Amino acid sequence: MHILLLSFNVPTEAGRAGKIARFLLGRGHDVRVLSSPEGENTEPGSPKLGKNLVVVTPPLSELPGKTVLGRIARVYGAKRKTDWARDWHKSVIITANQLFETWKPDIIYAMCPPHSTAVIAAQLSRISDVPFIIDLRERWADSANAPSIDRRNQKDLQRERDILIRASGIITVSPVWAESYANKYGAEKVGIAMNGFDPEQYPMKSTAPLDSDRKILRLLYTLPKDGSEPHLNTLFKGINALGDGSKDIRLTLVGTDPDTPLALAKQERLERQITVVEPGSRETAIKRQYSYDALALSISNHHGDAGTIPDELFDYVGTRRPVIATGYSKGITAEIVRGRELGIFSNEPKLIANRLANLLSKKRAVGVVPFLPEKVRENASMNAQFSSIESMLYSASDKTSFSVAAE
Repeated sequence: MHILLLSFNVPTEAGRAGKIARFLLGRGHDVRVLSSPEGENTEPGSPKLGKNLVVVTPPLSELPGKTVLGRIARVYGAKRKTDWARDWHKSVIITANQLFETWKPDIIYAMCPPHSTAVIAAQLSRISDVPFIIDLRERWADSANAPSIDRRNQKDLQRERDILIRASGIITVSPVWAESYANKYGAEKVGIAMNGFDPEQYPMKSTAPLDSDRKILRLLYTLPKDGSEPHLNTLFKGINALGDGSKDIRLTLVGTDPDTPLALAKQERLERQITVVEPGSRETAIKRQYSYDALALSISNHHGDAGTIPDELFDYVGTRRPVIATGYSKGITAEIVRGRELGIFSNEPKLIANRLANLLSKKRAVGVVPFLPEKVRENASMNAQFSSIESMLYSASDKTSFSVAAE
């Protein structure tokens, strides 16, 4: 099957777009990716995709002058950064039409956010008479966390409904979100594909050395990339609930904007036990995850985040390292942590303190914190999670799977 994947950011091996593209390529599909020069990456970040499969659309000002849009761009010059969505919309339509002269997709697959990608997919679908599927890694306008409904939100809600009604399929990362979309647009056009981990990057047995300092328990926490609140209050209170034993806990924060958590740690008198490191390469991130005694995870303790699944959760499943998680206790993340017996999901500082003390006791007894059982990884790989995507592609495009290479 010929698949055009729209991703504003150039796909990387760690990102959802890169994982889905690699999955589809591995299944024998012909995949082309259109991305923006305004995205977070400017070159293909996944060597397994190859430069020939990823097309970074040119800025409007560099498009052929024979087009009206190109001439207008040349007259008015480069647009402001805030105009990236509008500019990429125009650029990707022109680039896609050029691509369609020699290669036509059977289906268009749009990665969101940004949700303007869905609007582009709908327009390309009209132009090419090709069905489109929307992949929602985050909710659009219809979100329980959205501010009160004002005129602008009403407009966004209407746009969301218009696009999703026309889509041949809706893929979401969360069962909670899938249920709400199914109620509105029909269960037959909604699928669930959680991110999953890559077994090639996360082998069952890692060569990364475990921390062997028996006196100290080391936790790793990755700060949100979007700059949102890290919600570390409960974890800090859990560490403090250890009393004198709290001095034996160390927390490493991975990220570039640690000011808020460091200020909170200072309030809890834990600042001397906090270390901040740069994110580094993908290989560095994976080694860290394997090497630490436990991995901390947090979401907000709000019912609006019932369907939220942090990007790193399934990578943590891949490492089989114990998880200390806090947030909305009735949500899907809590269900996954508890159901797979990954560790503890709690907002009670005393329970968190007990878990930390238990892990430290194990480390002092045998020298390292043991890995979790292999069963925690069952059906959690990206291939297992993405199988529903392929089924929906066939359904939406009226294609059969017989021409696709088997795994």
